[in-house]
Amino acid sequence: MENIEEALIHIIQKLLRGKKLRDFLVTKDYLIAIDGTRKMSRPYRWSEECLQKRIRGTEDQYEYYVYTLEANLVFSNGLTLPLMTEFLDNTSEVNPESNKTVKVKVLSDWQPG
Repeated sequence: MENIEEALIHIIQKLLRGKKLRDFLVTKDYLIAIDGTRKMSRPYRWSEECLQKRIRGTEDQYEYYVYTLEANLVFSNGLTLPLMTEFLDNTSEVNPESNKTVKVKVLSDWQPG
């Protein structure tokens, strides 16, 4: 996984330094969009790292899911290039039912290399 991330960073740096993306700038700036996304969910825990949420209206039924925080470079024509993805797991000290809390906690801990 680290090799993929390093290769992606190298490619994006090369594109930026070579000014290949200059025509796609938004008001002469690069925009970075950061957002949390639920990638998949299942009615059973398939991994210990899964986040869980109690199903509304039930006492003992849960849904298990994967949640990521993603950073993308956004261009004026709508094209996006992924920069980085962080997966949240059940060791995070946040309330997984609060989307905003998850994003704020991860953003405060996130230190891109």
